[in-house]
Amino acid sequence: MNRATLLRMRRFVLPLSPFCLRMFVRVSRPFSRAALTGFLFASLWVAPVYADDGSPLIPIVDKHKRVTLGLQPISALLTQRFVVESSIRVAENHAIVVAPYAVYFTTLDYLAILQGARNPTKDILKGQGLEFGYRYRTVPVTHSHIAVARFYGDARFVVSQFTLRHSNEDAQGNLTQTPALPYSRHGFAFEFGAEATISPVFYFALTGGFEYTYTSKSFEGAQKLAATSAIYGEGFRPRVGGATGFTF
Repeated sequence: MNRATLLRMRRFVLPLSPFCLRMFVRVSRPFSRAALTGFLFASLWVAPVYADDGSPLIPIVDKHKRVTLGLQPISALLTQRFVVESSIRVAENHAIVVAPYAVYFTTLDYLAILQGARNPTKDILKGQGLEFGYRYRTVPVTHSHIAVARFYGDARFVVSQFTLRHSNEDAQGNLTQTPALPYSRHGFAFEFGAEATISPVFYFALTGGFEYTYTSKSFEGAQKLAATSAIYGEGFRPRVGGATGFTF
């Protein structure tokens, strides 16, 4: 978004912000409140950052930031993968990404639970891995005194090593458990995201993309639940995530 567009939006949005704030207090419908909330956030986003002559009133807050360090809470919730993600900017729009992670993934046969099984089929997967690669960051698409927003794309290699343990209850209620099975999982991933720097040191990002991985032969012949194969097996699968942390 260029400066002229921001100036036009500012002149239109800011005078309406007090009216929207009064209406927010009076209305009770969830949809109306959601719409007014979005408008109020827009008024903050396009708040004055340029003088009328086009010169910036404030500096871009992450202009000289070279390193980001953060966590991925969405990945931890969805796939029980605990990631520490870091990036190092080596040029204006180019960075190196390094993301080590640990996994402690458990899944149950919920159908067996509904049928009254005392020890339902269960998978426990543990291990660690590393993603590393290249990131291209666009120039800021907009910035104000509260945020700097930009887009980026990643190309990453995926290297990991896991152990899988599978337990199963037969019809007589006898519980059997397989020995811990080690296997490797490698591949590549492409991610595309939007990143916002809030204040001088805090950032958050939302990402989406896909990955392709292949596993060692020992995993393909092992006993396991479908959820384990879907998330930590081989083949193409989508990726959805987000990161939050610090930039300096």
